Order: sequence, then structure tokens, then C-alpha cells
Amino acid sequence: MVKFTKIFVSFCCLSTLITFDLLALDENNSKQTITYKTQFNQYKDEFNYGLVFSGINLGCRYVYEIESNNNLFAFSPEFGFGANFNKGIGLAWRLRPIDLYYGWVVTEINDKSFYLGGYITTNYGVQLYPELQSGHSLWMTTIEVGPEVSFQLEVLEELVDINFAVSLAGFTSRPAFETETHFYSLSFKDFVSNAHKDLEFGFSNIFSHLQLELSQVRLPESRFYFSYEFEMLSYYKEPNFDFINHSINLNWYIGQL
Repeated sequence: MVKFTKIFVSFCCLSTLITFDLLALDENNSKQTITYKTQFNQYKDEFNYGLVFSGINLGCRYVYEIESNNNLFAFSPEFGFGANFNKGIGLAWRLRPIDLYYGWVVTEINDKSFYLGGYITTNYGVQLYPELQSGHSLWMTTIEVGPEVSFQLEVLEELVDINFAVSLAGFTSRPAFETETHFYSLSFKDFVSNAHKDLEFGFSNIFSHLQLELSQVRLPESRFYFSYEFEMLSYYKEPNFDFINHSINLNWYIGQL
């Protein structure tokens, strides 16, 4: 498993380098966008006795996208932070340093391209519950691949961009389901080591990750447009974990009009 983990991580790094080389081929068709997210999150962790913690998270995403020869490439790292509440307060950090998508035009719907492709992403989530867990950090890591589609539809006489992705396979990491005897540490070293501890490879028998985004089509003379995003992540082994996110996004196009 250690050898396979090294191969998979190496593949992630290689995919990143190859994609950047491809993106550099045609700068004229590239788009850059910064997205500011206001997210309503819900966390249900078996460590917390079945309690559902709900709260607000603020996030930021950078998207570099290019269309070339009926292909679509996208690189979209993201980070966020927020607080959630139930029996006391919970603090949550989310980081997605690698999120790559590559798609091909497979057909057209009402003269609009329908892209079918795949994604590879690294998701890191860390939660602290000072009152319930003495500050012991809980985490959920996925390093995953899966199919993704991107297309446009007309809804109420308005064009809407639709992106849908679902996990196929990947590595996961969760804390061991046992009572911790130490107080929390907020050192960067601990965050990094915990997030990659006991990585386990699996399919939908271990975890599932679904993402859907509905976005306004940006007007040529405008830099700003809105989108809605829904995300659901579940881990089925002990300790069980469920995460749901509803997000209202303000997108800022930073390229040339």
C-alpha cells in the first residue's frame, strides 16, 4: 500500500506539470476567475455522538481555464475557513491545493458544447471541537479521481453553465476511532502528518463525493456573475463522516473584456 500511495501521489504531481504545459499552449483562449464563496456547511462526525454542527464558511477559489481544439482544461485550487455550532463551537479549515479537470467535446446541445472528462483533486478538511473533543483535531482527506461533465442549458430563457462531478476512486484518511489522551497541537507539522496518516485506497464502498455547480453565463461587458454550488462528501467506515455544503458564489473575471 505504501508503494501504491507513492505511485498515486507521483501521478498527481505529474498530472499537474503536464496540465500546466498544455495550458500554456494557447494563452489567447484562457480565462481567469477568482470566486468568493459564502457557504452554509453541515458536519456530522461519529466522534461527536451523532450531533450535526452547522455554520458559515468563507472560501476563495482561483480558476485558470482554457479551451483549445475542442478540449477544456481547468486548474482551480481553493481554501476556506469557518465556524459551526451545536454543543459548543467547531472550527473548520478546508484546502484543495490540486484540482485539475480535462474534458472533450462529445456532442452539442442546442449548439452548445457538451464536455465529458475527468478530474483529479486533493481535498483536506480539518475540524476542531474544543468543548467536545478537548481540542483534538478531526480530519477528512480525499485524494480522488472521477468523471465530470460541463455544459450549458437554457433555464427560464437564461443560459446556465452546469458542472457535475462524482468521485470514482481514491485515497482517504480519517482519525483512528479511539479516545485521544493528549491535548491538541496546532503545529503545521501535525496538520500535514495527520492529513496523510494511514491512507486507504477504495471506491464507493469507502467514500463518495458529489459536486454540482450552476452558474450564470457571464455577459461580455461584465466582470461579475453569480453561481450556486452544492457539495456532499460521505465516509462510510468508522468513524463515519458526512459533510454537506450549499454555497452562493460571487465570481470575478480578471481577464481582458
